[in-house]
Order: sequence, then structure tokens, then C-alpha cells
Amino acid sequence: MNVLDRSTVFQDLYEDQAPKCKYTINGCKYNIGYLLFEGIYPKWATFVKPIRPPQEPKAKLFTERHESVRKDAGRAFRILQA
Repeated sequence: MNVLDRSTVFQDLYEDQAPKCKYTINGCKYNIGYLLFEGIYPKWATFVKPIRPPQEPKAKLFTERHESVRKDAGRAFRILQA
């Protein structure tokens, strides 16, 4: 939590300067962006975490895709740092 308090990630959201992000899931409309996180972070609406343990086929697929995208993003950041 200490890292989140000091991070500027949410400052743009707070000041309404973040890029607009509109999407629909299962008929529900959303207008807030989201970030992919692991299960150790708090339950905030903007944090999307994997389903642990995934039981149903949809939950398994979601968790597989979530982990895949997180790995891709991690690789991209390591390449940019290099």
C-alpha cells in the first residue's frame, strides 16, 4: 500500500486527466480504466486480478489470458529498461 500511496499512477484518474476508456462487459458499461495485478493488492475496481483457483472453463481461460498479457507487459518493460 505504501507504494500505491506514493505512485502517480492514479493521480491522472483523480484529476480526470487520464485517457477515457469505455467498454462493455456482459451488458454492463464501464468508463474507468483497469490495470492487471496479482492477488496481493487490495480489492479496488480498477485492479483486475486472476481468478484463484479457476474452476470453470471461463475462469480458467480468463486466468490464462490474464497471465499471458501480464507476462507480455513485463517483457515489454524489461526491453524498454534495457
